[in-house]
Amino acid sequence: MLAALAYLALELVGLWHLGDLSFARWLAPAALLGAVLGALGGRMGRRVLWGLAGGAVALVLLVTATPMMAPLARGLVRRDLAANAPLPPDVDAVVVLSGGQLGNGLVIKQGLDRLLDGLRLAGAAGKPVVVTVIHPRGRPDASSLPDQRALATLAGVATLFSVDSVHSTHDEALGVARLVARQRWRRVALVTSPLHSRRACATFEHAGVRVVCTPAQPRDMVLDGPDALPGGEERAHAFGDWLYERIGAWTYRARGWI
Repeated sequence: MLAALAYLALELVGLWHLGDLSFARWLAPAALLGAVLGALGGRMGRRVLWGLAGGAVALVLLVTATPMMAPLARGLVRRDLAANAPLPPDVDAVVVLSGGQLGNGLVIKQGLDRLLDGLRLAGAAGKPVVVTVIHPRGRPDASSLPDQRALATLAGVATLFSVDSVHSTHDEALGVARLVARQRWRRVALVTSPLHSRRACATFEHAGVRVVCTPAQPRDMVLDGPDALPGGEERAHAFGDWLYERIGAWTYRARGWI
């Protein structure tokens, strides 16, 4: 029970979203490991279980019950353009980074936030949109492009380019860099999630793409103003994204991608 509760607590703050871990798949093995430690590990095993459970609960309380996450989250946001400001005249296209998709190819909520804001920018400025396309794991035949194209049509954006088969922000940057060179675009507006914006824009600039960083407005948390991240759930979600981006930034620097 202690192992399962510790696992659930760490799931609450998004720890299991850092890689390809599946919450449901690994909950039972975590509980089984706890049972083995409790039954066969003796006093040391039980101390380990109590330590894990106590540490997990302490982390959840620190993240959700204190205001620490608001400044940490804002530190990852890069915004080169004021909210609702028009695009600079030298921006030739709006690039919207993928946020993932369901097994049937439909764009998930995070990707929809990005796409809606990107289409709004492109429609107001009369610019083409570039979307990046990934395929669901185990379903190479499924693609998010039809859904993205349909949403662009609904928004009245006629010109849409796509960069297919990307698996990371680095892949997106290299693919868009090739497209920018072919189209001879001067600069692009880069739309992604707020906490992903600093790493994403740095990755694109390292790949040779001049960008205006324009993070999308998230619809699952409030990051701006005096009421930034007011609730425990929003803070927990922000912590998971913050931790993911910090590890991502370290990894990208080590690989020479930013």
